[in-house]
Amino acid sequence: MEKNASSEEALSPIGSQSDAGDMKTKIETGVIYCADNLKVMQELPSESIDFIYIDPPFFSGRKYESIWGDKQDVASFEDRWKGGIEYYTHWLAERLQEMHRLLTKTGVLAVHLDWHAVHYIKVELDRIFGQEDKNRGRKLFINEIFWKRRNGSANLNGSHHLQRNADQILIYAKTKDYFFGNNFIDDTKNPSEKLLRCYNHDDHDGRGPYTLEPLINPDDRPNLKYTFHGVLPPPTGWVWEKSRMEKAYKENRIKISKSGKVIRKKVYLKDRKGIPLGLTWDDIPAVMGQAKENIGYPTQKPVPLLERLINIFSKPGAVVADFFCGCGTALVAAHNLKRPWIGVDNSPMAAKVIRKRLHDLKIPVEQIELEKLNVKKLLKLDPFDFEKSAVRIIGGIPNDKQVGDHGIDGRLKIDGTPIQVKKSKRVGRTVIDKFYRHAKEKGSGIIIALSFAPTAYEQVAILKKEGIDLKLITIDDLKKRANADEIQILERATRKTATTKKAA
Repeated sequence: MEKNASSEEALSPIGSQSDAGDMKTKIETGVIYCADNLKVMQELPSESIDFIYIDPPFFSGRKYESIWGDKQDVASFEDRWKGGIEYYTHWLAERLQEMHRLLTKTGVLAVHLDWHAVHYIKVELDRIFGQEDKNRGRKLFINEIFWKRRNGSANLNGSHHLQRNADQILIYAKTKDYFFGNNFIDDTKNPSEKLLRCYNHDDHDGRGPYTLEPLINPDDRPNLKYTFHGVLPPPTGWVWEKSRMEKAYKENRIKISKSGKVIRKKVYLKDRKGIPLGLTWDDIPAVMGQAKENIGYPTQKPVPLLERLINIFSKPGAVVADFFCGCGTALVAAHNLKRPWIGVDNSPMAAKVIRKRLHDLKIPVEQIELEKLNVKKLLKLDPFDFEKSAVRIIGGIPNDKQVGDHGIDGRLKIDGTPIQVKKSKRVGRTVIDKFYRHAKEKGSGIIIALSFAPTAYEQVAILKKEGIDLKLITIDDLKKRANADEIQILERATRKTATTKKAA
C-alpha cells in the first residue's frame, strides 16, 4: 500500500540495474522507488513492463498506514479520502491510465481490491482498457478472480449481511495478444487418496499409474469410423485417425477391453496438468499470525498468491512491477520465479521494511538515498558508484559496465541521450572532444562533473552552432536536480530538442 508524500520528495531507488549492461534494456529493474508512483510511472518508457500487480488502499477507511508509527502517514491517509469515492476513483484512475501506457502489447494488469470500491474501479478500467479495441466493441477484461482470504466466523454481533471474506482481483490485458500460461493447480506432487483411486492402473513399465479415458469423438465424424483390431467404432467415430491409433497401440498407450468391444486411452498421472483454475481461489490461505512469511504488515498478501498470478500472466524473464508494493510480496514472488522487477511505495518506512525483507531472503539489494542528497556522502563513493548515482539523479539508466563502455556511463530513460560522468574538477575541452561522437549521433548529450573549466563551456557553445545540444551539469546542479520535477524538466527539454531536429 502506498503512502502520500510531499511533492518535494525525490525518487529514492533501492536496487541494481538489470543484467542488460549494454544499455539495450528499456527499463531499470531490481529497483524500489520511494516516491509518488504517479511521478515514477510518468518517467518510465511506454510498453516496458509485462505484468503489473497492484494492491492499492481499499477505500475501507481503516488506518492501515499508521502501522509504521509515522504521524505524517496517518495525516496523509485521512486527507486522501476527504473527497469520498469520487476522489478515490479519480486518484486511482489517473494511475491506472499510466499503467495501461506502460504495459507491453502482451502485458497484463492485475488490480487487487475488495467490495468497498471494486465496482467503481472496474468501470474506470473498462473505460481505459476498452479504448484499445473499441472498434470491435471488446473491452479487454479477462477475469474477476475471487480470492477467499479466510473462512470467516459466525455473525456473533448480529450483522445483517453474509460474511465478507473474499477479495476481488480484476485482470485486464493491453491487447488481445496477452500472455496466458499455466492455469492449473498441480495436484500430482502429493496426490490425494481420491486422485490415486482414479489412477488405479499400472503396467509396471516405468510410466507409473494411469487412468482410462474414452476415445469417442464428441462430433459425428464419418472419416473416423473404422474398425480397429476387431473393435467396431462408436456411433460418432474415434477421436484419432487410424495411423495415430496404430501408433498408440504399438506404444501400449491404449487398452482394448476383455470383451473386445471398447477401446480406451491410458492417461498417466505424471502427464496430468492438474486441476484447471476457476474464478474462486480458496486453496491459498491469508498470511496469519503464525505464518512463516508474516512480517507484521496488516494487509500482507501471501507469496503463493502472487506467484500464481505471475505464472499465469507472464513468461520467465518478463518484467514485473508493483506500484503499491507495501511490504514487497510481489517483488519476492517475481524474484522466486526469475522475473526482473521494479517496486514503488511512498513510505520511507515501507522501503526500509522491504529492504530488510529482501536482505533476509538473500535477495541482493542496494540503497541509494536521493531524496536528501548529501554531497559529502556522494563524493565519498568510489568512481563507479558515483557514476551510477549521478546518472540516476538526472533520470537516467546507469550503464552496468565499468570497462568497455566507450565513455557512456548511462542514458536518459526518455530518449536515450548519452551521459558521461567524471568525478573530477575543472573538466575541460579534451573530455568534450572525446564525447563529441556520441553527442553528434544523438544530437544531444550530458556530461556530469564536479566542475568545468571555461574551455568546456566555450566548446559547448561551438557545438550548439552545429546543432548539438550538450549540457554540462556540476555537483551543485545534481543537488538541485535531485528533485523529481527538475528531472522531468530536463527530460522534456531534451525530448523537445530532439523532436525539433528530427522535424528539420
